Amino acid sequence: MKPEYFDNLSISVDAVALLNKSSISPDDLKEADVKLKSFCCDFEKLYGPRHMSSNIHLLRHLAASVRQTGNLFVSSCFIFEDLNGKLANLTHGTRHATMQIFSNFSVLTQLPLHISKLTSNDAKVYCESLSNPHINFGSCERISSGTYVVGNFDITHSCSEYLEHIFPDPLSIRTFSRLYKEKQLFVSETYQLGSRESSYCSYLSSDNVQVQGKILTFVKSMNNGAEYLAVICRSLSAPTPFSR
Repeated sequence: MKPEYFDNLSISVDAVALLNKSSISPDDLKEADVKLKSFCCDFEKLYGPRHMSSNIHLLRHLAASVRQTGNLFVSSCFIFEDLNGKLANLTHGTRHATMQIFSNFSVLTQLPLHISKLTSNDAKVYCESLSNPHINFGSCERISSGTYVVGNFDITHSCSEYLEHIFPDPLSIRTFSRLYKEKQLFVSETYQLGSRESSYCSYLSSDNVQVQGKILTFVKSMNNGAEYLAVICRSLSAPTPFSR
């Protein structure tokens, strides 16, 4: 790679690294914004206007998005892109596309209600599997409607240093690394088989403050009936950039 191309790429990598830190200061946001502007300007000179796609333009809004919604790793556009794909699949032909989307979307939104009224658990599993054919729900433990344990339970407890403070009896719990809930697959840090990184989530702390954290593992407790929990490592984020 020629030096000028490498330098241009390095600028974008530096900017994204700043916006992906667990703690981001206002100066980090300003520096990242300057770097992304420089990257976009040099990109046009190096590759030409023909390659100045909308994705390149969106980089100019990246620092502002982090200021509004938080670190890059706690937000994603994949959900919206997935929804766009599902909306496109609701149309069959070019005539009356709006009515097709409206009618088919109404059917899809009512399906969970009808599934919840089914008396046969096998029928529920089958209907829910149709919405996500990539997961074999037949081998998953069902927690509730639309929520499943994915994969096997573990009795070795990879996060024992955290769990022993919460559950005195280690024989009363089982851990698992993946959870499917509301058409999303959450992967904990203990999942080692795939290349996918662990999931992050946003939750309310005991003092009613919204914080972000990384999912370390999932737990099934059997002390007083089955109870399912998640062990989350809280992220240390600077509050100033995210205030509105």
